[in-house]
Amino acid sequence: MSALFAGPIAVAYHLVTWLSQFLAPLTGGLATAAAIVVFTLVVRLLLSPLSFLGLRGQARIAAVQPQIQGLRAK
Repeated sequence: MSALFAGPIAVAYHLVTWLSQFLAPLTGGLATAAAIVVFTLVVRLLLSPLSFLGLRGQARIAAVQPQIQGLRAK
């Protein structure tokens, strides 16, 4: 199971390391923390369309739920 996550974790590690080195002149000792924050924001922005689609699907299911309960009562 750990081999499954080894690739993505290595990629994330290298991206955060690169961001840390890039941000070091701007943020000094807080470069690693700033790199983690930037990485987190980028990942959340990339995943936001999927979250939106999930929320939209849940709203559709909630709209149909009374009809489903009516069919189950029969």
